[in-house]
Amino acid sequence: MRRFILGFSLLLGTCFPLWSQPVTDLLSPQEVYLSLPPAAPEVIRAVKAAYPWLDQQQNGLRLISQRETAAGWVLNFSQEFQDLPIHEGQIKLLIDAQGKIRRLIPHLHRYPLSSVPPFSQNESLLKTRLAVQESAEEVVGAKVWLADDKGLHPAYRMHTFSQGGSESWEVLLDGITGQELGRHNRVSHLHHASAMADTSGRARVFNPNPCKVAGVGYGELFADSADYHDPIFENFIDTVTLTHLTFENGQFRLKGPYIRLEERGGPQAAPVSSPSGDFFFNRDTSGFEDVMVYYHIHQMIAYLDSLGYPNIHQSVLPIDPHGFTGDNSAFVTNSGNPYLLYGIGFVDDAEDADVILHEYIHAVSYFVAPETNAGIQRGGLDEGFGDYFTAIYSKDKGLADWATLFNWDGHNAAFGGWNGRIANTTQLFDPSELNIYKLGAVWCSALIHAREEVGATTMDKLVVENMYQMQINLSMESAARLLLLADTLTNASANSEALHRAFCDQGILPLSDPMCAVVSLPSELPKSVSLLLFPNPNEGSFQLQWEGWDFPEAPTLELFNSQGQLIRRMDQLQGQDFQTQLNLSRGLYLLRFGHENRGWHTEKMLVQP
Repeated sequence: MRRFILGFSLLLGTCFPLWSQPVTDLLSPQEVYLSLPPAAPEVIRAVKAAYPWLDQQQNGLRLISQRETAAGWVLNFSQEFQDLPIHEGQIKLLIDAQGKIRRLIPHLHRYPLSSVPPFSQNESLLKTRLAVQESAEEVVGAKVWLADDKGLHPAYRMHTFSQGGSESWEVLLDGITGQELGRHNRVSHLHHASAMADTSGRARVFNPNPCKVAGVGYGELFADSADYHDPIFENFIDTVTLTHLTFENGQFRLKGPYIRLEERGGPQAAPVSSPSGDFFFNRDTSGFEDVMVYYHIHQMIAYLDSLGYPNIHQSVLPIDPHGFTGDNSAFVTNSGNPYLLYGIGFVDDAEDADVILHEYIHAVSYFVAPETNAGIQRGGLDEGFGDYFTAIYSKDKGLADWATLFNWDGHNAAFGGWNGRIANTTQLFDPSELNIYKLGAVWCSALIHAREEVGATTMDKLVVENMYQMQINLSMESAARLLLLADTLTNASANSEALHRAFCDQGILPLSDPMCAVVSLPSELPKSVSLLLFPNPNEGSFQLQWEGWDFPEAPTLELFNSQGQLIRRMDQLQGQDFQTQLNLSRGLYLLRFGHENRGWHTEKMLVQP
């Protein structure tokens, strides 16, 4: 199967069943402020105050990850019983720079209390059996609980690894019978199917690929031709500077504080080195793909650093530019020790910076929100992030064909390749869609459209913040609302209107959402009804006057914040005016006036304390 399968193996015909109905709403807690940096015990007390049933079920919470971002802090906890995790039970907290909890993102399992059966299967025996069955070089296991409508059930969560292999399975086994309960592939494929010296060198690379620079399709000027280095390629190769090289034993080597090239599988092609620091190769040699990977990933690292995210990497990322014999590439989580593999089938994947960067963004997503890429829409979000940063890498170079993604490695199905993707699709979000790549294209396009209005640097920062906010089984609508929250925390909602326009136009936020009215502010009320809101902008004190309301029903006034949350509702308004003083944070708000039987009118209000 070419370039397919990601976080769920639904497309293979098997997936994990839904053990229990998890709580997945985005919740705004009460006014809770924490010390900074947040201390896990204090956070756990706040979570259990919001969910008292956690204590009733004797559930504990264990800190999985804690990340500081431009907007504040992001903490992720696993749900546990008797010191063992409940499978896919997590809760994420977003805490602003003042220590206020701004959002709880729960994926918690609530189950009936009952007696818990003991584990009866031998973990070592199950590991051995699974290793033989999967031809795995290593199997890592852990005891977990499965929650269902009867209570908790013991299980083993096994991860299988084959260095250089295209699959790394997470397999659930019954802790009593040993029977397989479900599995999914933890490899994220591209598409269908400190102490080190900072030393510089030079290299020859495609920047980003010959088709994009020339503005032609595959086969018009260029074809792979079994890696043949046609002289025409010389017109589309740049000489660039490599940074963060390591000099040891008289050689410059492609390893540094962020990434290192190494042989992990597939064709044996040890990373090249250079005695002079010059890495000058033609595309018919493995060294060309080596420097392509090293250069373009460092360019992205430098850009993320410039946005204010210098510490995204939690460890040095191993990469094999020739890790697959087939036409495939993958990011492998490897039980917390991730690596990247690029394939050499058809056009070598590492010859196309689009492929290189898309896979690298999977790694970035894992570093900032580890162990959260589960669920169809959540997988689509990850694909969309990869497509987004791939697209802007070319867009910001001023290349006309920036929106055609993978146009050297892909968009060549007629020649034996694959169909590629685009970054500006007009396709609308479909919540029933099960193809994560189609979902990713929609998400990417909404982000790109917002970038046109918001501005490149501001939007790119918001997207990185959004990646930190990811959680298990997060929906695309929830992800959009979290990005709006990131804008509130970092920009006082200055870009709320543009962001809503992008998400509403793409169908990610439903048109029934009152905030989608920000785009056009339609009035469904009769023209005889007129409204006056003043002052606007204000500091939270405002007055609304109206005329022409000649209906038997008294009007209602609703106030929404920039994330689309209803924060105040006033029913049965009397007379012809309403005034109030509210304690509102700075930002954009939406007032909706009317009645469900008579229609609504929407007004924007800007609060500037």
